[in-house]
Amino acid sequence: MKVSIIVPVYNVEKYLDECVSSLINQTMQEIQIVLVDDGSTDRSGKMIDDYAALDNRIVALHKENGGQSSARNLGLQNATGEYILYVDSDDYIVSNACERLYETAVHFAADIVQGDLKNEEKRIMEELSFRQIPSEEQVVPVWQFMKEKIQTETYDIVSFLYLVRRTLVIREGLLFPEGYTYEDQLHTFQLLTTDASIVKIRFPFYFYRMDRPGSTTNHIVLKRGTDAAHICSEMYSRYLKLGPRGGGGGGGGGGFVWGGGLESLGWGGSR
Repeated sequence: MKVSIIVPVYNVEKYLDECVSSLINQTMQEIQIVLVDDGSTDRSGKMIDDYAALDNRIVALHKENGGQSSARNLGLQNATGEYILYVDSDDYIVSNACERLYETAVHFAADIVQGDLKNEEKRIMEELSFRQIPSEEQVVPVWQFMKEKIQTETYDIVSFLYLVRRTLVIREGLLFPEGYTYEDQLHTFQLLTTDASIVKIRFPFYFYRMDRPGSTTNHIVLKRGTDAAHICSEMYSRYLKLGPRGGGGGGGGGGFVWGGGLESLGWGGSR
């Protein structure tokens, strides 16, 4: 398979059809769809079994409730595609998303390809300077990409905007931290501080559903504060380990990274 799409599923019976329909109707047929039921209490678990019975590209997995990170990690363990794409189960992607992202990756021999939110499609397509970085449509090292994104204040912490080579994920051990909110912040920071290549394309492919009742983003509890502190600590620890490449050892081309790291943590970036 060319692309494995990993979808954590929890109590989203209202939105799941729209999400899965956008996946099975991709113009690229050589995809694997990994649906991971994270202990849903509604019809979501049965729904993913029904999808799998109708389409042999779908893998339906079930587990006890452990959070979005644990569901994504289980999906990754069962992924077989050359590249990985994460999609949240209340969102959807455009029909040519996998094809365009994968073809870009192959054309540039890139480890990572980043696109845009469909929510911002009008501005992205009409205002060429909106969220633009100097190396757009070029393959560059991730440290250069990070520098440009931070300097232009367009750094995206959400994991679902990135198509990632699976061997890179395995080599770097890029799992999501389990038991914490803000998991995307740490995961994306880890991804973008590897020895990898990346291409940013102007392609609004991902529709992000905002303000869904019950979503992690909108579930405000005291734990979110302690989780944010933990994630910041983990990011800082990684920064220190990077040495000159990431700025932790003083000097070097990557010293910019942590300068924008804390501000990029954002309070509403993942669910």
